[in-house]
Parts: sequence; structure tokens; C-alpha cells
Amino acid sequence: WKDLVSILLWHVQVSKKVAGSSLNSLNNMEPPSNPSVSPEASTSTPPPPPPPLPPAESVPTGASTSTRPPPPPLFPAKFSLAARPSYGRMGNQISLLANHYRVRFQNKELFHYDVNIDPEPPKGCSYSVIMETFKQHAETLKNAIPAYDGHKSLYTAKPLDTVVELDVVLADGDGGDLRRRVGKYHVVFRQANRINLRNLAQYLAGDPVPLPQEALQVMDVVLRQAAFKFFIEKGRSFYGQHFGMEKLQGGLVAYRGFYQSIRPAQQNLLTLNLDIAATPFYEPLDLPTFIGNAFRMDVRDLNATLSRHDSNSDAARSRLKKLLKGLRVETTHIKRGYRIKSLSDAPLDALTFDSNGEQISVVDYFQKQYNIRLSLRGFPVIEGGSKDRKKYIPIELCRIQKDQPYMKNLNDQQRSGLLNLTCLPPFERRDRTKKIGEELRGASRRDAAEFGIEINNLMTEVPGRILPPPRIKYKTQEENPRDGAWNMRGKVIWRGSKITYWSLVNFASGVPSGAVQTFCQKLPELCKLYGVLMNPQMSAPFATETNRNVEGVVKHLMRVCQEKSNNPLELIVCIMPQMDNKHLYASVKKLCELELGIWTQCCLADHVKKCRPEYIANVILKINAKLGGQNSLLVDEERKKLPFISEVPSLIIGADISHSRVGDDSGPSILSIAASMDWPSFSKYEAIVRTQKRGSEIFEDLYWRKRTSRAANRPEDVSNTAWELLGYGLDAVPSRFEINSAVSDTVGYGLSMLHKTEKFLFHAVQYLLHVTRDGVSDGQFEMVLNNELGALKKAFEALGWAEQPETGVDQGPSSKKPRLGKSPLVTFIVVQKRHHTRFFPSAEKPGPTLKNGNILPGTVVDSVICQPKVFDFYLCSHAGIKGTSKPAHYNVLKDENGFSPDDIQKLTNDLCFTYVRCTRSVSIVPACYYAHLAAKRARVWIDSENISESGSFRGGSMSGSAGSQVFGGPF
Repeated sequence: WKDLVSILLWHVQVSKKVAGSSLNSLNNMEPPSNPSVSPEASTSTPPPPPPPLPPAESVPTGASTSTRPPPPPLFPAKFSLAARPSYGRMGNQISLLANHYRVRFQNKELFHYDVNIDPEPPKGCSYSVIMETFKQHAETLKNAIPAYDGHKSLYTAKPLDTVVELDVVLADGDGGDLRRRVGKYHVVFRQANRINLRNLAQYLAGDPVPLPQEALQVMDVVLRQAAFKFFIEKGRSFYGQHFGMEKLQGGLVAYRGFYQSIRPAQQNLLTLNLDIAATPFYEPLDLPTFIGNAFRMDVRDLNATLSRHDSNSDAARSRLKKLLKGLRVETTHIKRGYRIKSLSDAPLDALTFDSNGEQISVVDYFQKQYNIRLSLRGFPVIEGGSKDRKKYIPIELCRIQKDQPYMKNLNDQQRSGLLNLTCLPPFERRDRTKKIGEELRGASRRDAAEFGIEINNLMTEVPGRILPPPRIKYKTQEENPRDGAWNMRGKVIWRGSKITYWSLVNFASGVPSGAVQTFCQKLPELCKLYGVLMNPQMSAPFATETNRNVEGVVKHLMRVCQEKSNNPLELIVCIMPQMDNKHLYASVKKLCELELGIWTQCCLADHVKKCRPEYIANVILKINAKLGGQNSLLVDEERKKLPFISEVPSLIIGADISHSRVGDDSGPSILSIAASMDWPSFSKYEAIVRTQKRGSEIFEDLYWRKRTSRAANRPEDVSNTAWELLGYGLDAVPSRFEINSAVSDTVGYGLSMLHKTEKFLFHAVQYLLHVTRDGVSDGQFEMVLNNELGALKKAFEALGWAEQPETGVDQGPSSKKPRLGKSPLVTFIVVQKRHHTRFFPSAEKPGPTLKNGNILPGTVVDSVICQPKVFDFYLCSHAGIKGTSKPAHYNVLKDENGFSPDDIQKLTNDLCFTYVRCTRSVSIVPACYYAHLAAKRARVWIDSENISESGSFRGGSMSGSAGSQVFGGPF
């Protein structure tokens, strides 16, 4: 409990400091005019570090043992999606091409049938069975051309009998394909539904009817079927060697392909979204060759390592099992296919089995039966068959099957090679997309005609606008960004932090001590130039630690600093190796941030050796933000001219869900929420991170308060503001990190800070911009809105902001301003980045572009290809340096503030210029970026400590079923 109270006091102290600076900002936004460079003086005092954590032995190391009720159901549906109020008009008009093709359709009736195939065909063979059925029984099936989704649904434009049962013989038409398509099947079609496309036409025309998802699905199946015949399907994309391929490192190859999706649009139309794509596949190599490539060593040397019984062989065997799990292979001595489910624990030369009552070794069996002498005898073997009758398949007799997608995590080199395939200049990407569109239209013409569908030959022309960039305010001057960028030359940071006690650790063996000393000298010099007060003398001499003993060297520096100055270290600069630094980085961040409460700034070795002023300036921006400074602000922030949010206390929230890496079945998903803390400016954010079960795109347990027994003489519910502020509820343990209410914690802290800046105790917060995480699909909008906005409303009630009769002073007749005593008004936005819409300059009506042909930052599109009934828009707020710029897709799900399209678009674009880590505009609102960075940092902690799915860190750093951490930006 003492630790809980100390943390509460720390948060109150921070909120007082921030609130005090915010009150001063209301009257005078000018910072102190003449900052001193002495260590004793500072333009601002950063908040003190968090209190020390309780000792590990006092914190539970597993999940909380307290009884906790199951998560409540999602909040009942009570919020409807916001309608588009109008279209934006601000900015210079331009004409663009979108990679969407107009789709027209006839108002006809289509027929849906459930499909059952007995016996169930091998994976990927169902399509061949159905097509052969319609070929062999064409007359019975009325010569219909089917559209089949490859699973359980089939569609026709002609009615079949209500129930159709047919037998079909499938010949081996694939030259002995190991999926064994040959066989006899019994196929049953049962009519499931009739689909009238008139309902879809009514929806697109704006009639008050829900989107007929099944009508959209059948059209999607029809247009995907042509691609399904010839290419390999993965998700929403198709791939094949036909489009080209490139080798990647480690036995992988990248296939080119394309993405396609049909989408409702405006002007009574559907559009077909087409885009290029690339994904990794396994190269069809002999299995030993693939293993050698993946391990980057000769397979004979690996065999020798595996033959030894030591820690190296154990690690290699564990890595090998992870590498091969799930892989499909074929044997070379007999043509037979297997999916690798497990490997033997024992090596090949130790395995025996019973053969006609006698024990025989696997090595001798293959010598006698097939005259094959096996050489890789230290390797484990692939296990097949049943428990009672196991099959042993030696690895050296296997080959990887062709056209097999790689579903695991890529390393940095593989990821870079894959990105290079799709990172194409705008004009090249446009031309490749056009070529794919022409091929697809030709291949699908027969199917499309059967269902009354017609695809336009040309990309869709859309009107766009270029919004003006905001002006950036520094202490001594203002800056006009050009093409989404500016620099720090001749500028002084708006509010510099003070760094008195710092040191440096060099973890990179390739950086000489002279280069380190030069960097240590240049960093304080440039800090002084830019207005950050950094002590030119380190509190502890820099240390070199190439053995990666992170804890030893950090604690040594702390001890030296304490002995020398009687003060703790505030900052450690870490020079990291250029390569293979992931685990080192995780160790540094986990130790310093979670255990010791020390800020760190990591710098790559090559940058330190070059010691360029531009790089050091960027490092200073990050350090200043971490230590409580403010790099810059918008001129409109200073003058209180930002739409709506400058008028009354406002909070901007960003949220993200980060999932474990591909192929990691054990890691949890991480929920993170970041909220602004310095109204009327929006440069300081704090975030909360927590874990939840992996894979869920919905924020689970956003709001929960423990109900307790009356018999225990304790309240059944908790609404105490102090408890809600930190989110501990009644289930708190003496640990800094357990949070039971993520929304209450972040919103509560932000609202309480705003509360202190106002004259009237019950003055309402007008604006909450909730930019939620990327990854919410269109079909999840209403569920996400009701769940997460419902959680926000519950948090408001717990904090005393519930809807209630009007009190206080009248604010005037403006309908846009909230009445006193009312709950905060929320504007709830979902931003999507994982989409495939791209914009290109129009060839016939060319407009201004960047030098590389990309559209300009500030380009916004809110018509034609946008949703017919959702308030959405595409905004490209950044300058695409390489490849083709990807706009962010913003969906305004709820707008209680009544923003005009111009206001919300300009505000969103302006905020993208406030990202503290660089002097460029970014592609999404920084609040969402910070939430993403917080989740990424939590993933680093998890990787370093192997947190469980329930949210419990080993060693006591985080515990409980909803483990969380609160920390400040810029993460």
C-alpha cells in the first residue's frame, strides 16, 4: 500500500506541474525569453522520475490469485454511425486517379447453395471437385456457370433444384500432385438463399437500408474466381510466378501478385480495388539445403553440432523444430507428401523400431530397403504415422513442396528484400496495376457476364484537395514546412529540458574511443545551441561494454554518479551495434525503464562514428521530449485557433492493438492508449499498455470495476476518483503495474489534469478525438463503436462526468459548445492504414507533385470512392520518400461535437505536424503513433521476459490478469 500511495502522489505532483503550466499558457503562451546554460537554471523543470518499484520478492510472480468475474459482455448497441454532414471544400482543387475500377451490375436475382463434399477433399482441391462436377453434369445443372468460394458456398445466376446430389470422378490432372486430387466424390448442393441485387442498388443509392453483405460477397466471389483458377490465394491476394519472383535470404523466394477487393462507393457504384502485392514463399529446395540457408552454416557443421550433447546442440535442435514445424515436404525416395508436425527427440543414429519381431535401426533399414546411405545422423527425423505405428522420415530424403507460402516471421534482411518488390515509384505502380486490371478483366469476362457484372477499363478519376500546411512555432522564429518537412537550422526549441546527470555506454565493438569522445562532446554543444540545458560533463565517465553485461555496466554508472554527485542518473546514452542488437535493446529498455526508472537514448554505431549534426539534432529532439521539454508547437496552438479544441479543455486519445509476430502462437496481444496531457497544447502524451488474449481486434475489459460481497462489509462498486485515476480498483496489489481499467486510468488522469485548469469545477471537456488503432475492418465499425465508446462513457460516469441537469454559468447560445455539467462530447474516429487504396497524379489533368511523382502532403479525398453512408476521408499528410505514398483512411464513427468536414480534415492534417521525434509530418495522427510506439515498447519488454498471455511478467515486474504499465512520451 505504501508503494501505491507513493505512485499516487507522484501522479498528483506531475498533474499539478502540467496543470500549472497549462494555466500559464492560457494567459501567455510565450516561454521564458532568455534560458541560461548553467546546470542550475532551466526553462522548465521536468517531472521527477517515478518512485522505485517494490522489491521483486514482494510482487507476485504469477497471475493474480484474486477472484475476478468473467469479462462483461460488449456494451449494448446504442450508438449509430455518424452520417456524412457534407463534403470538404478547403484547399486547392486537383484531379487524381485512384486504383479503383467502377463496377456496374444488373438488378437480378442470384442463388446461394450450401456445398457438401464427401469424402472431404485435400486442402485446395475443393475447387477442382466442384468445377469438374459442373463439367460432367452440365445438363443436370442447367449449364450454369458457378461462382464458388472454395469452402461451403456456391452461387449461380440460374436456379438449380432445391437439393442436388451428384457423383463425380476426379482424374489426376496435375501430373501426380501430392495433394492426391484423384478420387470419387459425392457432392450435395442445397439451396440456402435467394439474393436480390436490387437491395444492394438501393443501399448505394442512399436508401435507409442496411448494407446487404451477402450481395457484396457473391460479387466478390464472382470476380475472384478467375484468379483462383490460375494463382495461389493467400488472404485477399493472389500470387504466382507469372508475375515475377525474387530470391530472399534464408531459403525463401518472394512471389509477386495482386490484391483485389470489391467495395461500396458513391454515385450508385461499386468499385474494384486492385493493387500490387508480394509475399514470401518457401523455395522448393532439398530440406538440408534449406536448413543450411536458414542457419547460415554448412549442413555438415550443423550435423556435428547436433551430434553433441551440450547447450549449443539443445539450442540448435529447438530452433530446428521451430523452423520446420508446419512445413509441407515430399519424400525423394518415394513420391509421398507430409506436413511436418513434430521431430524426434533422439537423433537419427539412435532410433530403432520393430521389424518382424526384430529391432532394426532406421539407418540400417534405409540401407537395406532402398540402398540409401544416410549421412546426417545427428539430425532428428520427421515423425509421422500414429502413436502405435510411428513413421520416421529422414530429413535428407525430403524436399520442400512448391508454391508453399511462408507464414512465419521474417528477419530484417528478408523484410527489406520483400518491401523492395512493392516499393515502386508512383508511375510504375500505376502501370503495373493497370496491366493486372487488363488481365483480370479478360480472365473474368465469362464469369462476370453470367452474373450481369461489368468492370470499367480505366482507373477512377477522383477530385482531391491540397490542404495548406500549418506553421510551426519555435522559441525564436516560425517555420513554414515545405513538402511536409523542415529542419532545425537556426532554431531554438520552444521549451528545453534540463539534463544534469547523464552518462554513456558503448556496446559496439567497432566504435573507437576517440569517436565516442567526439560524440560526447558534440551532444551537449548542440543541445546548448538548440536550447536544451545538458551538462557538458558526464556524471560518470563513459563505459565500454562489448560483452553485453547490461545490468553490470548500468549499475556501475549509477553507483559512480551517486558517489560523485549524490544524485541519481537521469539519462544514459547507449551506442548500439549496427547489427544483431534486438536482444541487447530489449535488455537495456527493460532494465532501465521497468526496474531502474532511468531514461535511455539508443544510437546506432554508424551514426555515432559519422557524428553528423543533422543526426544529433534528431537525437536531441527525442531526448528533450523524454525529459519533459517541448520541441515546438503549431502557431495555431499558440494563438488558440485550432478548430474547437483550442476553445475549451480538450483531450486527444490514440489507441492501438499490437499482435504477436506471425508464427508466435504464445505471445499475447497488447492494448495501448495514449492521451494528451498539456492542453491547450497537444505535444505531451502519456500512455497505458496492457495485455489481453492474442488475436482479438476488440479492446477487451476496457472498463471493469470489481464487485465485492456485502458480507465482507465492502462496497459493491468502486467510483472513487483516486482509485479510478490509477485504475487499481479494489483488486490492487503492491505493484506499480496492475491496472484494471485502461480507459479510466488514461482518461481519468487526463480529465483530472484538465479539471485543475478550469475555474468551474464541473466545466465539461468538449472534445475527445479518439483515433483508434489500425486493423479495424469496415464490418467491425458498429461493434467497436459500441464497445469502446460505451467504455468511455462508463469511465466518465465513474469520474463524476455523468449526464446531469445543467449547472453553473450559461455559456451562451452556441449550439456547438457543451452545457456545463454535461458529459464530455466525443468525436470517435477509426484510422485504417492496412488498406490498398493509392492515388496517382492524373495524366490528363496533371497537378503539383513531389519530385518523385508522389502526391503532395495534405492531399485529401472524401468523395467518389469513399463510403456512401459513412463519414470517411482519405488523407495523405506525409511526403512519401520512397515508393508510392499510402494515404490514411479516417472513418468518423461518432461526432458529438458537430465538426464540419473542413474542420476535422484540417485539424487531423495539422496534428500530423506535431510528432515530436522528427521534423517531418507523419502519416497518421501522432496520438495513434504514440499508442503504437507504446505497444511496441511493451512488446520489447515481453520479448525480454516472456510475459504470459494473462499479462504476468516473470520476476514480478507485472502481475495480474490485466497487467499494465503507465509511462510518458515520446516512448
